[in-house]
Amino acid sequence: MRNTRSNKDSIISLLEMTKEETKNILGCGFNFFPFRYWSYPLKAERWESSRVLYLYFKDGRIYETFIYRYYLGKLIRKRTDNVKSISIASIEDSI
Repeated sequence: MRNTRSNKDSIISLLEMTKEETKNILGCGFNFFPFRYWSYPLKAERWESSRVLYLYFKDGRIYETFIYRYYLGKLIRKRTDNVKSISIASIEDSI
């Protein structure tokens, strides 16, 4: 099921969002609601095989965020810590 989004260029703040807010804005994806780790595929940029946003919840709120960039299949990865906000247009499901 896809959420309808009025403005794909909007930027949302991730930290301290609840699971319910996250689900309403980013969608469910393949995330199990009670699980404390959620992931969302992002649009890969040049030379990247894939890019994934990881959200870690504590007490029902986001407390850590990471983006992993994968190169050469998934042989090489690069991690970006503490992502504070993200553009809705970069989420793959929002196409």
